[in-house]
This record gives sequence, structure tokens and C-alpha cells, in this order.
Amino acid sequence: ITLRTGKSVSGASGIITIQTGDSSGGKGGDINIAVGRSTGDSGGNILLFAGNSTADSSSTGGHITLRSGTSVTRASGSVIVMTADSGEKGSSGRLHIASGC
Repeated sequence: ITLRTGKSVSGASGIITIQTGDSSGGKGGDINIAVGRSTGDSGGNILLFAGNSTADSSSTGGHITLRSGTSVTRASGSVIVMTADSGEKGSSGRLHIASGC
């Protein structure tokens, strides 16, 4: 499945929103993005890329924001970044956080 907006010559190229509806009587809906398993090769990847800018010097590249939800009466949600446990003959994946790469 490919979701994409069209190309723009003189304005923003569009927006794709994936959103669940509001709930007044229960928990808000979830959005799950998952890659299928492989029995013959490496597992697939999930890549998130913000947009590049080739405009004038006052423009920046796009941002990626991971933000938890707020609560009026309790704690806000957590932001969890982790690698999975390894198999018997390996080590778990590295966690890289870097700036300016």
C-alpha cells in the first residue's frame, strides 16, 4: 500500500493524516504500524524521514516529533524507545541517538 500526496510547484505538497476518532465513553483508539515476520531473511524496516529543504538559507529541514498524550487528571503517557531482545546467537540491536549526522 502506498499513500502519498502529489507534487507541488508553488505550495505545500499536501498532508497525510492517520487518526482514530474521539471517544467519550472509553479509551481512545490505537494506531499500529507493523512489519511482517520473515522466516527466510532479515525482518523488514520502518523508516520515518522528515522532508529536506533546498530553499533559501532561512528554511530548515522537516522535523520528527514523538509526543505522548496528556491527561487532565493523571500522568501523561510515556515515550518508549527500545530495541528487541536478541536471539541465541546474537546481541540486541543498538540504540543510536545522534545530532548532525
